[in-house]
Amino acid sequence: LKRPHQTQQGTARGPAFGAMSAAVAAAVEVAMALHDDSEPPERGFLEHPGSWRDAIKRDWREIRVAPLPVRADKEVVLGAVRQDERAFEFAAERLRSDRSFVLQVVSLRGEALRHAAPELRGDTEVVLQAVDQDRCALRHASEAVRSDVTVAAEAMRRRPVDPHLLCATQELRIPEETAREACHALDASVWRRRV
Repeated sequence: LKRPHQTQQGTARGPAFGAMSAAVAAAVEVAMALHDDSEPPERGFLEHPGSWRDAIKRDWREIRVAPLPVRADKEVVLGAVRQDERAFEFAAERLRSDRSFVLQVVSLRGEALRHAAPELRGDTEVVLQAVDQDRCALRHASEAVRSDVTVAAEAMRRRPVDPHLLCATQELRIPEETAREACHALDASVWRRRV
């Protein structure tokens, strides 16, 4: 804060204003001296109304600009993912690589699999958990998992209209041969249908 120009009688606006502004300036200096920015508070910044936690609870998009300690908070990230799977993209890297946490996230929003660490997008259990929540999550799995007939059949079975998913190669981004074998695994009579 800059102090107003002072004269010998107080300030340019008069002695009463000078005394008042000097008192305010002294109070501001004391407050600034007490406030130490060197260490962030442990959790206090998350607990009061108007905090990051409160802002993200109201609108998941706030996580995009939140500081790292907030984006590394599991409760905050889960709350944001409940609103929209895209919030997981902004979670701290260590959370996106944490297998047990990613299992929790994809059980809420399967499509969040797209933002998980690459090694977890290749983990069959994680992918199946995501497919259980949203079959289209399979398109974000690694190529090896998308080529797995049992995983593809599980995703294809979850389609409400046609469990054979003749368009699975495009919708789930699985290889044509995998789609054929998965169709056969679901119903052998469709083996010769065009995929």
